[in-house]
Amino acid sequence: MRIIKTINYDIIKNNLARLSLNTLLVLKDDAYGCDLKKVLAISYQMGFRFFCVLNAIDANYIVSKYSDSYVLILGKEKTISITKRVFLTVEGESDFSFCKKYNMPFHYKIKSKMNRFGNKIDDNIVKNDLCMGIYAHIGYYDKNKIKQEIKAFSNQITNINHKLIHLGGSHLKGTLDNISLRVGMAIYDGAISLLGKIVKVFKLKANESLGYNDSYIAKKDILVGIVDVGYNSGLSSYLHHKVFIKNNYYKMIGIKCMDFSFIEIDGKIKVGDEVELLGPHLKIEELEKKENKSRYELYVNLK
Repeated sequence: MRIIKTINYDIIKNNLARLSLNTLLVLKDDAYGCDLKKVLAISYQMGFRFFCVLNAIDANYIVSKYSDSYVLILGKEKTISITKRVFLTVEGESDFSFCKKYNMPFHYKIKSKMNRFGNKIDDNIVKNDLCMGIYAHIGYYDKNKIKQEIKAFSNQITNINHKLIHLGGSHLKGTLDNISLRVGMAIYDGAISLLGKIVKVFKLKANESLGYNDSYIAKKDILVGIVDVGYNSGLSSYLHHKVFIKNNYYKMIGIKCMDFSFIEIDGKIKVGDEVELLGPHLKIEELEKKENKSRYELYVNLK
């Protein structure tokens, strides 16, 4: 088996070049599967200094690697850092008590309609000297609902000064005034390709079947290619995608196996030919529709 997940770091550079240097870059989940250390090095070299992660290990790595970097730990993980450049997330008294006890700077999270984490504004907490920022996450993609969420957020911070105010995510580009942007997918969009190769070619006669439980029965004589990419790559076993081989598109047939998939091909395709399942000719938007998954879910699960 030879699944190749490739990452085009030139595309990541181009994506970063479209962002303000004041943007907070989300590098959680190993930079969405794109290698945190590599993406960090690229973004730091380009002038970015504020990063967001999900755990203390990544946060401490970043601030130890770059002495003028700053990191916000999203979510609930707690740590103690003497650098004062690692910020925790606070959403209530328990978190606040931890930060006061260990003199840890923090950002206060305001609850949005996602109802995931966060709380209503608490003046006692946000006006404390340890509070360095206030943020929320907007979970809507509809423009009108985005406006409503931004307005609700802005109304809560009217009297707050000298704090870093930021909202996520990537779909908010171009919608914010006087509020910093926190992005993840805007960094990585279009950078990942998934490649395999043809490992076997054979004829399947009319009425013959292939795959588990006769998942495909040929209506006519066809040529079949087996590609060494299965559902262990992160793709669903039951969904059929088109693939790109030698400047042509071909369709998958049958149910994917753990390590292999079936493709209806023609005489041009030979053993050893490269198969593109995601990349320049098969955009993530197409895979989103076929898989009925967001690109976020796909990116972090592709192997």
